[in-house]
Amino acid sequence: MRQENSKNSVTQIPNFKNLDYVWNFAYGSNMHPKKRSQRGEIIVSESIRGVLLNWRLVFNLPGIKFIEPAYASVEPERNGKVHGVLLKLDQQEFQKLIRSEGGNAYYELILCPITTYDGKIVEAFLFKTRADKASKHDIIPSKRYMDLIRQGAKLSELDSEYCEWLSSLPHRDASPLISLAGSLLIEFLLQCNYIQLTFLSKSYVKMLQWCEFHLSQPGIIIAQSILLIPVIIIALIWRTVRYCKTRIKQWF
Repeated sequence: MRQENSKNSVTQIPNFKNLDYVWNFAYGSNMHPKKRSQRGEIIVSESIRGVLLNWRLVFNLPGIKFIEPAYASVEPERNGKVHGVLLKLDQQEFQKLIRSEGGNAYYELILCPITTYDGKIVEAFLFKTRADKASKHDIIPSKRYMDLIRQGAKLSELDSEYCEWLSSLPHRDASPLISLAGSLLIEFLLQCNYIQLTFLSKSYVKMLQWCEFHLSQPGIIIAQSILLIPVIIIALIWRTVRYCKTRIKQWF
């Protein structure tokens, strides 16, 4: 950690594998402790509130239209601000996080200066949507996804005005069943990435998106529902196992 004036530029990324620990700047759902636990029980040794200056929060990584339409990223913007949480991770935990994000399938890692709430500067890695994956325009995310970001911001005690701004952003409402399906789908994809089956999660997302591009709306719903059934079952099993492990730890 070093003290200096904040910069706007992206720093050339060093070989982070040679570092004992790294800082990751979480600005989306990773601010929420529950979300991090779904990414392979990622252990954070220290967390600090901070701001990414001259950037803005965007939702330009397309997801599955009727379930999880979009995911968060950042884009440069003069005088913009993105509040978030600096997470200190050792190499093993940082590799877990990278795998959970699909490796380099959807995001690229960039290194930026983050200004902490007490005025210090920390060089931190953050995930930014790859140029070839980014939508040209913002996509309205699901309420489930936005609630994770909003709750994570409040639990992290981020700037109150920024939390209010997050609350004012539009979201796409969905039925409880669709929200549950979205939650279980994300758990399935995260777990696949965590156990290094990224090819499986990528192929599955491609199949769901293929339905959207090549079928009419009734066909999309039917085809995606069929594809989701085995995933929901697997994710429910994983969720049950995780719950049982947690209860066993509490008992002993």
